Amino acid sequence: MRVAILASPMRVFNPIPNDQHHGSGYRQMPLTRIIEDPSVRDSEHSYFIQAADAVAWACYQRYAPSKYVRQKGARNYFARLEPVLLKVATRRNQLAIVEL
Repeated sequence: MRVAILASPMRVFNPIPNDQHHGSGYRQMPLTRIIEDPSVRDSEHSYFIQAADAVAWACYQRYAPSKYVRQKGARNYFARLEPVLLKVATRRNQLAIVEL
């Protein structure tokens, strides 16, 4: 219920700061939908968190593979996600991984 109360005004007024490509100021981007309530919870209770955990693990293993991953040749698991990656995140990496 709390999310509904917080999200209600954001459906009308939701200023988002511009990035460097859009110049200074803000863009008006009202919420159109919320997939899941933002809350701290164990991943066993949320398929979305489980999916995010699996993608994060696969990405981490690409850069720092564990002994098991090296032995089994599973270092390229992240590459299997290529058909569903949002590649507009960055042009610097073929798999759209934003490296800091």
